[in-house]
Amino acid sequence: MFQYDPSDLERYIRVFPHPLTLLRSCSKSAIGNMLFELCEPYSNTMGKRRCDVASGHVCEHVLNRTETIWPQRLMRIIGEQEFVMLSEMKAKMVKIDGRRLYYHDEGMGTPVVILHGASLSQGAAIWDEPIEALLQAGHRVIFPFRAGRGESDPHPIFFALAHDSRDMWSLLDRVAVNRVVLVGHSAGAFVARDMLLKQPNRVAGVVSEDSAAFGKFSSSELRKTSTIEAADVARFDPEDRVLYDKYKLTLAFLGRPWEYPSEHNVMRMLIRRKVLQGANDVWMRQQVPHPDDAPVPDGQWCKVPLLLFTAGRGRIRQDDPEADQLRERIPAEDFRLVVVTKSGHGIHEEQVEVFNREVLDFIDRVATE
Repeated sequence: MFQYDPSDLERYIRVFPHPLTLLRSCSKSAIGNMLFELCEPYSNTMGKRRCDVASGHVCEHVLNRTETIWPQRLMRIIGEQEFVMLSEMKAKMVKIDGRRLYYHDEGMGTPVVILHGASLSQGAAIWDEPIEALLQAGHRVIFPFRAGRGESDPHPIFFALAHDSRDMWSLLDRVAVNRVVLVGHSAGAFVARDMLLKQPNRVAGVVSEDSAAFGKFSSSELRKTSTIEAADVARFDPEDRVLYDKYKLTLAFLGRPWEYPSEHNVMRMLIRRKVLQGANDVWMRQQVPHPDDAPVPDGQWCKVPLLLFTAGRGRIRQDDPEADQLRERIPAEDFRLVVVTKSGHGIHEEQVEVFNREVLDFIDRVATE
């Protein structure tokens, strides 16, 4: 039984109202004793929890491995109610070339494949709310743990887009899915691109989240330098300017002074830094080119509808010149660009309502075409 101060829990939910994954490999010194103690009771997977905020007790039934739940979900279980999120369910498994590949497959309707980013260092729980929105809207969600991530076995030698995309199409063949909507975050959008270029007739549409695979703000547009210029600071709104003044030294320590200075984004980067520091796994290495990678043509090579999210890091807005320049580079005729100003790299975490609304509208449109 873990006891805590209800006021601490309520403050934590207000300050960090989005998913946080805290692996047990994170030491207390990594993020501070207070945050560790607040997060630790909620860092268990595949278990049902009960919470009575009034008495300040959390009961938990731990089964096996560690992941996280959404802090705001605690508000749902006040009064001894129970819940189980998709990330807490036991993943299914198929064998591809003798390797184990784990995945979730829930719901019915339009199949939507979510392709997570490079490392999945923050766990699958960061996708719980978008997945829940898709399921409630009547769609089928397939969430694979790409090779070397989660419990999926790595590829034997190195990672390449050709390997990952072949795994994904093999999985979809196994679960009898012919045509899908692909949602790719960061490096996951590169896998979506390879899948699209190799089997375009099986892709109904693509959602790209803050990824250079289909287009995002360039380093020069975001001014990714060792310092941030006064002119860029002046582009923050008053709320973000206060946050920048608060976290500018932390961002400099992280080597990312140009990043969005929200408490969510700063904490996300600190935790990711700690998780990756002690990791020696081969999957941490960058994907390498492979002869079977699909060549990327020039021009508007994306022939399916494209929804493209890019993070404005507090400074770039929907109608700014940088957004106009990006529109000219997008490799599709049928596209919608969504500049999410008040977000860092994890738009589906930090601005989940915007992300869910746009994705659901997009899927409704492509599903009827």
